Amino acid sequence: MALAPWFVAVARTTPGRALASGALWGLAAALGLSWWFPGTVAGYFHQSYALGWLAFLAFSVASASLYYGPFAAWLSWLACRGVANPLVVAAGWGATEFARAHLLLADPWGLSGYSQVGWPALMQIADATGPYGPGFLIGGVNACLAALREPALRGRHPWLSALAIAAAVGGAIAYGQWRLVQEQPAGDAFTVAIVQGAGRPDGDTSAQPASRLARYLDLTATIAGSAPQLVVWPESAVDFYVEDDSSQRRSLLEASRAFGATELLIGGLGRTTRRGTLRPHNSAFLLRDGRIVGRYHKTILYPVAERPLPGISGGSGLAPGDAPAPLPSAHGPLAAVVCVEAMHPAYVRGLARPSGLLVNMSNDAWFAHPVPAAHQLAITSVRAIENRRWLVRASASGYSAVIDPTGHVVARTTFGQPDTLVAQVHWRDDVTPYQRWGDAPAWSMVTLAIAATLRAWLKRR
Repeated sequence: MALAPWFVAVARTTPGRALASGALWGLAAALGLSWWFPGTVAGYFHQSYALGWLAFLAFSVASASLYYGPFAAWLSWLACRGVANPLVVAAGWGATEFARAHLLLADPWGLSGYSQVGWPALMQIADATGPYGPGFLIGGVNACLAALREPALRGRHPWLSALAIAAAVGGAIAYGQWRLVQEQPAGDAFTVAIVQGAGRPDGDTSAQPASRLARYLDLTATIAGSAPQLVVWPESAVDFYVEDDSSQRRSLLEASRAFGATELLIGGLGRTTRRGTLRPHNSAFLLRDGRIVGRYHKTILYPVAERPLPGISGGSGLAPGDAPAPLPSAHGPLAAVVCVEAMHPAYVRGLARPSGLLVNMSNDAWFAHPVPAAHQLAITSVRAIENRRWLVRASASGYSAVIDPTGHVVARTTFGQPDTLVAQVHWRDDVTPYQRWGDAPAWSMVTLAIAATLRAWLKRR
């Protein structure tokens, strides 16, 4: 019900004031969700809290206020012309969140649909709609509640809109219950292990690269008795160029050879050459029997930390990867996504369809707090539902986890401590509706919102 009072207030004011209301609402929502952000930025980059708050304000304006302000002005304008109804409001809300995930900053953090991860029956529609389906339902329910209070939000056929929203919610829950209770088709089972090295809040897991490698090798040795067929280390588990000859590389390959049939998937630094220029990458490497058998270069780089924004210096000088493709695991194609890439449903969908397993390698040590780490885990779990794949998440500081195709976290590690996790997963080759038609449901929300806008404009003329 969090949106209903705001919808009422917006419908009772002018579009100009609604624009300001939406911008302030975006800041308030960002503060409620990301209150930890200023302290995290200050601690990770060794800056003052004042700079942390400035970074929070800039990020919140760019990722929230610039979207919710125009949404509120649009809703006020429709209400003034008698065109608003719960279905249109729900479509506008869904279109706004879809825009947040694809336009300026392309930041899908904190989409409203993720708030329902704790309600598995509702979230199962993500295999057809992505996270935008649950967000549409949230917008619709809140619009119905707001319409009880504000006539301008009811439209010409209020009961018809309310019945449509109720049918959508009921249908989503019924479908979710059916998905949860039906027998899940199981593919080949195999054992995976996750190694979580932990480390300091500034993101470094040890003082020297050699000792960082030694830590991960020592932790991996503790799970050798479980005979895992795949061991996953997180993003930036090693801090050297894995393909360059060095003592660390030789130690790593020798350890891989000693593992025998066990494959090792690690995060490290890679390089490619384009037009005679070496380009560094944040990469994932698949090792088997002392050889590098596959590599993946991170494609979606994090703003500022990995890629500078226009007019803002910074970044680590990393280059995005080209033509991402699954890794050739011994079991079959394996989709590896690194860190922030797991927040982008369309990107993960492209890699997941030809793959039998999803792996998310991340370094969330900069969070330095379990709350954002848990939220990131919730976001990642929806990728498992959308693609009906088992998902292995390896985070440097937690939470690392194994997630089943219904989004249920089967097992997870302790936050902020060195830890290991061993679990059994299944290879899957399901083709979900979301994999077939992608973001078509979200585009239908955009279309409905545009149609309502045109109707209001023509009515005014």
